Amino acid sequence: GFDIWVCSPWHAWVNVSWGIAGACFVLGTVLIAAAFPTTALTRFGLVVFSLFGVGLFLVAFNPEDTGRAVHVLSAMVAINCGDFALLVLGVALLLTRRWPVVGLLGILGGVIGVTGLTAAALGVGGLAHFGLWERLAVFPVPLFAILCGVRILADKR
Repeated sequence: GFDIWVCSPWHAWVNVSWGIAGACFVLGTVLIAAAFPTTALTRFGLVVFSLFGVGLFLVAFNPEDTGRAVHVLSAMVAINCGDFALLVLGVALLLTRRWPVVGLLGILGGVIGVTGLTAAALGVGGLAHFGLWERLAVFPVPLFAILCGVRILADKR
């Protein structure tokens, strides 16, 4: 068996933060779409990127200690869609020669994310390292979003 040790005294705030972050990713994707090249690949990447937000939102309302199955499924949607979106958007940005550095960093982030996801799935280092791999799988996504926001603001100057 494996013990679930997921609730901290701050778990309610963590769940609220995931819900807000998820909603912001969905809304943010809609709001930044116009700044991206208008190709089918880019549109596909942005839809997948917004699914990262949907997954986060669902994680917030299905904590692991009370709704484990939906929590894990939602986290899988978020992580897989987020990492895949970075790869797709990175390639789209390179192909259109729009923000090539952002495109390369998107691909790098996607590779790092997939590496973290793979390490988590394989149980590298056991349960004690799962959180590390999960964060490595997830954190490139919001970093890419921040990078895109900075790039969009720089273009407006």
